[in-house]
Amino acid sequence: EQEVANKKGRLIVRNLVFNLNETHIRKLFEPYGEIVQVNMPINNVNNKNKGFAFVQYKTRKEAVNAISKLNGTTYKGRTIAVDISVPKVVYKEIEKGNKKAEEEEEKEEEEPMEEVEPVAKPVSYTHLRAHETSLQLVCRLLPEKK
Repeated sequence: EQEVANKKGRLIVRNLVFNLNETHIRKLFEPYGEIVQVNMPINNVNNKNKGFAFVQYKTRKEAVNAISKLNGTTYKGRTIAVDISVPKVVYKEIEKGNKKAEEEEEKEEEEPMEEVEPVAKPVSYTHLRAHETSLQLVCRLLPEKK
């Protein structure tokens, strides 16, 4: 039980198939280190898992090894995400920060773009002559010096 108090080797596994149980997760993660605990929250309405689980290794080194081997792999038809678990308070702060960043992005998209002076004088293609060289065209498009 002392190992469970030390959460440094705790992983979160996301995007799990809903009909898995803790035994499936234990078998998947056992090759990468000594597992102290597996916790898979269950949905009380349908009695299936909620699509994520926590795996507690004895050491952080074992947990990092499991991440390197399993993160992004396919298990039972789904690509799983395996990361170091953070306390719920920290997770909520991260989520709050992400939402704030998204809101600021949306706000920026709503603001009208400021008008800028064109770098070159507008030139109608009908006024261009076929015999003009590229250099003459460039000179004609550049703004006049004041």
